[in-house]
Amino acid sequence: MIIGITGLIGSGKSTASRILEDYGWVIVDADLISRQVVKNNKNLLQKLSTVFGKDILTTKRNLSRIKLAEKAFADKSSIAKLNKIIHPYILIEIKSQLRKFKKGKRNIVLDAPLLVDKPRYRRLADVIIMIHASEDLRIKRMETRGFTKEDIYIRQKRQLSYSDYRSRSDYIVLNNGSSKALERKLLKLINKIN
Repeated sequence: MIIGITGLIGSGKSTASRILEDYGWVIVDADLISRQVVKNNKNLLQKLSTVFGKDILTTKRNLSRIKLAEKAFADKSSIAKLNKIIHPYILIEIKSQLRKFKKGKRNIVLDAPLLVDKPRYRRLADVIIMIHASEDLRIKRMETRGFTKEDIYIRQKRQLSYSDYRSRSDYIVLNNGSSKALERKLLKLINKIN
């Protein structure tokens, strides 16, 4: 089974994935894949620097994720350009990992924020679970991770709305409590799905 985990930034998607990993699920993490794909693909780096400027590359010709984020999250058209360049590479790698783990008859968590945004990602999962938390708690979690108020505002503005996530997910798990509470809710839901 492939369970897609999605939700607004700061909701606890990674925590949910790690909980399931502790129970033997294998994680296919789209964010991690995107970092690896960019790091290991000089052709992709070239395309990104052509569109977003050579200053997104360090002196050693590696990607400055901070510089790219500043430019890519500047407006919706910039995000669209970034997605058009990078997502075909990410999708190829996600599909490759899913095939590998399915052959091994593994239960898989696909941790991909864009699951509800892009139909080609949605089709990869059997079930989509939205992890949700209150806005105050999400902001607090993001600040703990080093995001500034401005970064948080920009990223929230660029995401789909709560109602979009809700309407495109099969299940919602509220994550306003401890990780133990989230674990109990997830396991109960997984048992129900199975």
